[in-house]
Parts: sequence; structure tokens; C-alpha cells
Amino acid sequence: RALAGMAAAAAIAFGCFAAGYRRMLRMASEEGELAPRQRRAPGESLLAPLGRLALPGPRERAAFLFTARTMLRSRKHRLLLAIYCAAGLAYVGAGLARAIQHPPRGAFEMPTPALASIPFDLAFAVLLGARVLFSTPVELDANWIFRMNQNGSPEQYFSGVRKLLLFLAGVPLAVAPLPVFVGLWGPGPALRHSIFFLVVVAWFIELLLWNFRKIPFTCSALPGKANLKLRLPVYFVLLTALSGVLAFLDTHFARHADAF
Repeated sequence: RALAGMAAAAAIAFGCFAAGYRRMLRMASEEGELAPRQRRAPGESLLAPLGRLALPGPRERAAFLFTARTMLRSRKHRLLLAIYCAAGLAYVGAGLARAIQHPPRGAFEMPTPALASIPFDLAFAVLLGARVLFSTPVELDANWIFRMNQNGSPEQYFSGVRKLLLFLAGVPLAVAPLPVFVGLWGPGPALRHSIFFLVVVAWFIELLLWNFRKIPFTCSALPGKANLKLRLPVYFVLLTALSGVLAFLDTHFARHADAF
């Protein structure tokens, strides 16, 4: 089984690499670090009023859109974020496979820590990857634009960054599995799980941005300051333990409305 799994993974990886090799080689040789801006999406004009409602301030909206578009257009940052997402998916997939192969009685009929921890693990991986990317500049020579044109309260800019992280890792992971959890557990436990998950994600975003007082992708990173080789394994162990504790709390809150 191990050899068959390794052969299948290698075949899939080689197939994906071969399928996009010619296109990516041409893009790497002919285009710069930032991908060209795509044409306006058909539904973008419909989402604009919702964006103005969620981001009322112009500086807040500017920080949100600048961070989101830079993250989507920079190939290096997209690749690094994909690595963190893949690590989270691999960890969640391994745990979910064990739960499916050896399910305890009634494992999917009521909230359990094994199911409740899946959104937490994925959200922690995405948020940690985004926080690391924020300290990696894209075009360092162009940050004079922000130094000369910054005005207003810095908190307005940071509010846009926090809302982007909540929209990136919190809202999708709270809304996407909601119909599945409603079908398995019922509407009450599923809604309590989603609300508790959003509160935890918002708290974790505040923790990650505690000392982050700059516009993402615009400041230089000091060599050796992050020391990711030493910190990432420690972060992984701590976040895994935190996810387990939060999953037990989430299960308890989902099962008991009074405790929630």
C-alpha cells in the first residue's frame, strides 16, 4: 500500500507538472514577478456595494484590496501560501482518513472533536502562511509611495488587513461545511460550531497581528529575524495542541446550547 500510494502521488505530481510546464516556462521567461491584472469579472460590479458596506472607510478598503490583489498576483507569494495550505490539507486528510477507516459508533451523527478540529487546522495553516507572507516584500523599491502618501489613522489600514484575513480563512471555512454539518448534526449544533469557529479565528488574527504595524508586502524583512526553520515546528506543535483543545470546547458547545 505504501509503494502504491507513493507511485500514485508521483504519477499525479508528474502529470500536473507536465501539463503546465510549457505554459509556466513561457510565463517565467516573458513576464515579471507580478502577473498582469485580469479583466473585470462579470460579478464584480454586483459585489461592489457589499464591499462598500463591509469596508466603509476608503483607507480600510484600500488596504484590503491592495493586500488581496498583491497576494493573488504575486507568483512567489501564491506559491508560498499554497505550500502552507497543502500542509494543512495533508494533516487534515491524514486524520480524516483514520476517522473514516476506523469510525467509532455514531462518529458522524453528533459533533465530535475529530470533525470539529478540521476547520481549525485549515484556518491556522492559512493564517500562519499569510502572516509569514506579509513580511516578504514584493517591490521594495516602490514602498516610498506608501511612506509619502500615508495619512489618517494607521488603525484604519490595519482594520482592512484583519478583515482580509477573516474573509480569507474564517468565512469560507465557516460557511462551506455548514450544510454538511446541518445535515449531520442539525441546524442548532452546526450554527453554534460556525459562530464559535469565527470567534476563534478573529481572536487568532488579533494574536498574529499583535506587533504587526505596517502595510503587508511593503517593508523589508530582516535576514534571520524570523528564524522560520526553528519556529515553524514549534508553531506546528502548539497549534496542533490548541486545535485539539478548541475542538473539545467546540464539541461541548455544539452539544449543549446552555454552555454555548
